[in-house]
Amino acid sequence: DIFAYGIILLGLISKRVYERDSDKREETNDLGIYGWAEKEYRPRHLDSVFHQPKISLVHRRLKAHPTFDFADGLKVTSIAMRCVGPGCQRPRMKGVLNCLLKLHIVKQYWDYLECDKMLSYIDVEFPSYI
Repeated sequence: DIFAYGIILLGLISKRVYERDSDKREETNDLGIYGWAEKEYRPRHLDSVFHQPKISLVHRRLKAHPTFDFADGLKVTSIAMRCVGPGCQRPRMKGVLNCLLKLHIVKQYWDYLECDKMLSYIDVEFPSYI
């Protein structure tokens, strides 16, 4: 489901581990990925209602990589947070895929990743750079 995908995406970009055992989480006072992301993202997101939020939950080590694109970090964070948002406002997976296809890193490595082959069986809107 899309919520689970959002949790996985948050875990990947933040380098945090999803802890299924809620008892263990309570013992360590850990909010879990969802709680942590909500705490970090939502208050600052609400302050920028009329502007595109510039909040990235991407881990600092990933940001330090030479191929990291700051705009991609913002977009992936936004995608992940929409996936874990209120049920009626969550995107469909097709919409998430379309957003991911527009990332700079995907554009840069499109041929190397052989995206044409992977996506040939899916009905998606291919970005204009293809």
